[in-house]
Amino acid sequence: MDWATLVMPGLEGLLELRNLHLDPFDPRNRAREMSPLGVLAAPGRRSLVVGDVNSIGVGFPEPDWTRLPAHVQKGRLRLPREGEVSDRDATELLARAGFLDASHHFKQEMTATAAFAEGDVPRRQDVILMSPALAPEPRCLSALLSRSIRRCCDAGSGE
Repeated sequence: MDWATLVMPGLEGLLELRNLHLDPFDPRNRAREMSPLGVLAAPGRRSLVVGDVNSIGVGFPEPDWTRLPAHVQKGRLRLPREGEVSDRDATELLARAGFLDASHHFKQEMTATAAFAEGDVPRRQDVILMSPALAPEPRCLSALLSRSIRRCCDAGSGE
């Protein structure tokens, strides 16, 4: 995880930014990695948590994981005793703390941000989560995909 505290023109006070790439293989680790960030949603704190959370974004429909081989499904689903549904713990923990998914603000919650390889399952696992104090501020949001971005992307079916 990387972090910065920024002074942004036009934004009153400091902006706390956390950029992360959560464990792609184990939902238990993703929850542990994300949980401490809930304090950034405290009243008056302007915070963004952004990155590849390897967990399905809040409000994104359940993907059809049966299209993927079992060894790839394993890192996408909840633990076996919890049923074969997407792991959403990382994003739901911060939603419970008060964070808002920026894609909802711009009515883009159904925009996939991963699964660009042949036969992969479209999903939204790259997220921008805003603390409640920052929620009135955003002005635009775009999901970009170009040939050069695709070459650098780790969100294919062969992860």
